[in-house]
Amino acid sequence: MPAISVPLVAASVKLLAAALAFAEAPGLKSGHSVYDAATKLLKAKPKRLTALAGDLTHAAETLFADFPDTPPDAAALFSQMVEATLPDAPALAKAKLDPATACDAMLGKLTDPEHLRAPMPDLFRDLVTPTLTAMLGNRDVIADIEPALWAEVLQTGNRIDETTTDTNQRVRELQADMTAKIDRLIAEKEQVARDLHIKEGMLIGLARNYAQNASDFESALAGLQLALETAARQQARNALPSNLGEAVDSVIAKVDDLNDQDQMAAADDLLRAEMNRLDAEIEERKAVQSRIIDKAIAQAIYQADADALADRTLRRIQLDGPSREDQFKRLRHEVLRRYNEGLRTGVPFVLNAAIGLARRCIDIAPTPYLEAMAQNDLANALQTKGTRTEGPEGAKLLAEAVTAFRASFDVCTRMDHPVEWAVTQNNLAISLRNQGIRTDGLAGAELLADAVTAYRAALEVSTRTDHPVEWAVTQNNLAGALQSQGTRTEGPAGAKLLAEAVTACRAALEVYTRTDHPVEWAMTQNNLAISLRNQGIRTDGLAGAELLAEAVAAFRAALEVRTRANHPVQWAQTQNNLANALSDQGNRTEGPAGADLLAEAVTACRAALEVRTRADHPADWAGTHHNLALALLSRADHDTTTDPRPDLTEALAAVEAALTVFDPVNMSFNHTEATRLRDAIKTRLDALPPR
Repeated sequence: MPAISVPLVAASVKLLAAALAFAEAPGLKSGHSVYDAATKLLKAKPKRLTALAGDLTHAAETLFADFPDTPPDAAALFSQMVEATLPDAPALAKAKLDPATACDAMLGKLTDPEHLRAPMPDLFRDLVTPTLTAMLGNRDVIADIEPALWAEVLQTGNRIDETTTDTNQRVRELQADMTAKIDRLIAEKEQVARDLHIKEGMLIGLARNYAQNASDFESALAGLQLALETAARQQARNALPSNLGEAVDSVIAKVDDLNDQDQMAAADDLLRAEMNRLDAEIEERKAVQSRIIDKAIAQAIYQADADALADRTLRRIQLDGPSREDQFKRLRHEVLRRYNEGLRTGVPFVLNAAIGLARRCIDIAPTPYLEAMAQNDLANALQTKGTRTEGPEGAKLLAEAVTAFRASFDVCTRMDHPVEWAVTQNNLAISLRNQGIRTDGLAGAELLADAVTAYRAALEVSTRTDHPVEWAVTQNNLAGALQSQGTRTEGPAGAKLLAEAVTACRAALEVYTRTDHPVEWAMTQNNLAISLRNQGIRTDGLAGAELLAEAVAAFRAALEVRTRANHPVQWAQTQNNLANALSDQGNRTEGPAGADLLAEAVTACRAALEVRTRADHPADWAGTHHNLALALLSRADHDTTTDPRPDLTEALAAVEAALTVFDPVNMSFNHTEATRLRDAIKTRLDALPPR
């Protein structure tokens, strides 16, 4: 199949615009056959397609004369508008193949007042949008265009011909403590790099940078994949014709050569120098500088340098010279894009990039209100990174999140911005609760109390009458904080807090119905079950048994929506929580029925660990191992168990695994509980008679 050129893609759009206009004209019976013929010709040779384009354009011009309420010169104007705005393949890709977005981008290119006067923009949109929809919705069209373009780009690449021995020799020259990790990364992605025509030196450099940047192998692997994909896009761009001049092309070529030779720092230095040189020539050479900065952004991704990425992204936006308000709007869009990407991928570099971008948003905010919004964005990114980070660094990030949330209150007061104030109170409470969960003793209790106070403050504005969904969100979150407080508080005070948590969950379910909000309904069912279970633990006799049964039923209800296929992380969370309730039931039930409940608890814990791996979810992995140890200890002590040693031995291994994550400084509460459990299991094992 011959490759389809970029001009041919543009001609295809013009062709189909004319064809669709012809097809949809009132009273023209033959129009659809013309449109069908045009669509089929997308697979034809370029000369056939180009020839027919002129004929159909002429047909469209004739057609405009018959349109009601259309200016006499509409056909000529439309032809000019199409000619001036034809999108190429990169433009369609930038629009993410969305017809409406692509059409808006086309209209955005128009500057002639004649083109912009009514009804020409609406007429243009009505004709071009469905045309693009038809073209981009055709799987054959996409299959023809995209692979051919890639084939044309990638034919110029060079294949890697260095031997595995050479690669291993280069790897052995890297730092000794990173050799195994880098070697494994290269082994995982060597074929991908070869397929993308990424050279050996660049692969080694990327592997080293992401091995040093990420704390675990899976994150490093995801970061390396991101860098390789960026490199492939850069290669594709390099293969396209350039009109930027030999000097710029030479810099790009030198950067690529340095990267290919594993000299990324030198490549970055070269790019920095080139950007500084261009500062004096911004107006005359804006297109040149834009190309260099785009390359530098890619370089920052290669090196997992979040600060450089943030600086260069801001510089790229400022290069276009928009107003300060527009600069802020565009930069904040990048903050949210990187933040959502970090939530999805879990790559630390991406969340760090969101944090860096948010800090720069604060620096350029044109008004105090927008600065407060940027403070909120920063706090959310810090909070997410903090909850995913172990040890002192995680505690530091959560503390910074709390500080950022509080800073936004200087502007977002309840009087001036009540809705934003309530949202920030809710987000602040989430950070305070996460801090409290990680903190033992009085300090942890005070943090949880602060979280409850912030949630209750939010509910003063987010009422059920005025903001029912936000009210339900906050009620659900309040229930979680009350539950955390209640489990740490003894006696009647603790029981009261748990009862309040149940009440808050049931209130949220009045809005979060399964029909209207299935995901939120399942989340709240899970949280309700946690509070019911904690109530049941503290309640003796039949009343306690009924509360535990209600908890198990609520967990199972949540699992009807939280399936492993659709919601794996939430499924694992609910399986873990279900295991705790089943274990509590088993402890209170004698005979085979109790043994069955404990077996179900162990099974649920092991199911959760299929998703909660140490690499991806270290804190959750540790928590589930702690719960598994509790279930195994309960089974060892059950009246049906004749030999407790196997369960006790496995329980000890599980809690010791948890203690490899629960550190005594920044997860002090979890560490204290796990240490007590480990000592109790050891005492039980020591008391057994020798075999």
